[in-house]
Parts: sequence; structure tokens; C-alpha cells
Amino acid sequence: MLGRYQQIIGQFARLLGILVINCCCWGAILSLVPSASCRAGSFGLKPSISLNNGYDDNILFNNTKPVTDVYVSAKPELNIGLASDLYTCNLIAYTEQVRYLEETDLDYESYHSELTGEVKFSPRWNYSGAFSYTQDTTLQSELEEAGRVSSREERSLMQADNELAYDLNELSAIGIEYQYRTIEYESDERIDRFSHRARIPYHRWFNNRLDRLTLRPSYTRTETEDSRTIDYYNFSAGWLHRFSQTLRMRNFIGYGYATTTQDDDQDSTQSGSFDLSLTLNDEIYSLRIGLRSNLRVDAEGELREVDRLYCRLRKKMTERLSTSINGGVYINRSPDNYESVDSVFYDIRPEMSYELTEKHFLNVFYRHSLEEDQTVTEDRYSVRNIIEINFVFQFPVQY
Repeated sequence: MLGRYQQIIGQFARLLGILVINCCCWGAILSLVPSASCRAGSFGLKPSISLNNGYDDNILFNNTKPVTDVYVSAKPELNIGLASDLYTCNLIAYTEQVRYLEETDLDYESYHSELTGEVKFSPRWNYSGAFSYTQDTTLQSELEEAGRVSSREERSLMQADNELAYDLNELSAIGIEYQYRTIEYESDERIDRFSHRARIPYHRWFNNRLDRLTLRPSYTRTETEDSRTIDYYNFSAGWLHRFSQTLRMRNFIGYGYATTTQDDDQDSTQSGSFDLSLTLNDEIYSLRIGLRSNLRVDAEGELREVDRLYCRLRKKMTERLSTSINGGVYINRSPDNYESVDSVFYDIRPEMSYELTEKHFLNVFYRHSLEEDQTVTEDRYSVRNIIEINFVFQFPVQY
């Protein structure tokens, strides 16, 4: 028991250290902003806590021996915002403790800290950045990363995003983006990796800024702990169109070329990429439909072609009651054999939310997930169902 508490304390110390580093970085950036503007800023503080009680009929997402149990969890979160005419800065930090009724060996904790912000140095120069650290237990997170569900294990993710943008004139802008990312797994069966990505986006507005053209060349280099190097070159072009203040369309289509080098062997592959979406936001409805396809590096350090179709619909029924449904399909395949599908993952989540007070909420949701593994002789299915009741209590303070 003492070792468990020491581990929790150690993770909190690591989380605090990363937050301090992030705050120092943003402190150095904000020091370049005139002090008079800093004094004019507004400050917001929003502590909250989320209490959950749920039932999971396949905790490990295993099709041979499903593990079923009831769980409870608590998620305290802190959100701090600072803004002025020249900059915005936002800090989010939370930890989630999950405890099972019988399967206590599956208890886990998650930690997350994120610092984001934007600084306007002059009428033409603008900087935005984000620094984050996450430690969690994979299943859903690995699905988002690589389009497939792997075994349940501890992992840590650290990421830094930076963009420096310059307005060439009133209708065009160019920028430089850089991202650093590192992922580490507790198990030796998974491959730790880190990557660097550089992009140079160019934007051009038309039709009174209702339309925007974007050209975006990019280069990503990924290195794994088993001495594998993946170089990925991509060029994409995108078009954004605003039909109205509430409805917009965003489409990106691109071409990519990747080389994988290990020892003296080198393999190459070509792949198309696209990101198509339609978004609607008004007082009653919120809708987002999208189709996305690109190359990803999975937990084994392998390149995967991942296609994702998703839909998110939310409707406000009354002043306090709203319903929503989130759905998604992930198609995972090897880029060397595009016609052969390795796995398909289906996920649907209907939810109902009720506003108890202006600051407190009750959410009830059901989640159904199904994965079809097509790499075996007979298709193998894994099914998971989750039912959860969630209470959220917020305590916002504004200055």
C-alpha cells in the first residue's frame, strides 16, 4: 500500500514539475508583451469535480474472457484563464481516480496538464502554442492515436505545439508550425517513440472572407526505441467555406510519401490523405460530420492507414435538458495492401444531460463498441458496453 501511495505522489510531483516548466515558458513569452496590456487582462478560475458511477461488461476489451465489474471514479479539475487585448493563456490540470468493486487490480489513475495560449506581438505577427502531458491507461486513447484497440497498459504522452504566423496583407497569411511528441509505454511489448513535425501553412481568403484556401506542406520524422526511423512527407490543400454564421464546410485533400529505415533496410510507401467535415452550431442544434484518412504510427511502431468516419449531434430539448449522440467507424489497414482491411472498430454513444443548476450537471450515457479483427481465418469480434451516471459540479470565479 505504501508503494502505491509513493507512486501516486511521484506522479503528482512529475505533473507539478511539467506545469512549472510550462508556466516558465509562457512567462518568458508574455514578458515580451507590454506591461500596460497585462494589467488590463481578465482572470478566470474554474475548479470542478466530476463523480461517476458506471458498469463495464468488458473492461479489457477481450473477446475470449470478458471481465465485468462496477466502478466509481472521481475527477477533480482546475481551469485557469487569463486574457487581454494582446494575449490569452489557459491552464487545465486534472487527475482521474478509477476504482472497481471487485477487480481492484485493474484500478488506475490518469493525469493531464495542458497550457495553451496566444500572443499578438504586432498587428501582423502572432504566436500560439500548447504544451501538454498525459499519463493514462490505453484503450480509448490508443484508438484515437492509431485507429485500433491494443492491450490495456500504462502510457505517458508529452506534446508541444508551436506556430508563428505572419499576415502578408489583409487577405493572406503564412506560418511556421513545429510539433514535438513523445510516447512511452510501461510494457516492453509496446514501442516507445518520439517525433518531430514541421509544417508551413499558407492561407488566402476570398469572397469577403467567406472562403479560405490553405496550402500546407509538412514533414514528420518518427524515431522508435527499436532503431526504426520513419520519414513522412505530405502536401495538402484545403478549402473552408462559410455558408452562414452557423454552418461551415472544411475540406483537405493531400498526398503523402513515407520511408521506413531500420538497420540497412528501407521501405517506402505512398498514401493519399483527406479531412472532410461539415459543422453546424446554433442555439438548438450542434452537428459535426467528418471523414478523415491519414497515415499513423501504432504502438508496435508500424505505419498504419487509418480511415475514420464520425458524427456528433447535440440537440437542446429544453432550457435544461439536452441529448446528444456520438458515433464513429475506424478502418485500419496496412499501407502496403490497401485493399486488405485489418480491423474495423464501431463506436456509438447516446447521452442525456440535465442542468441541475447553472453550475451543476447530471449526465447519463450508454456506450457500445465493437471491433472486427479480419486478420484471422474467421473474423473475430470484441464487444464492449458501458453505462455511466456522471455528476459535474463547477465553482467558477471571474475577476
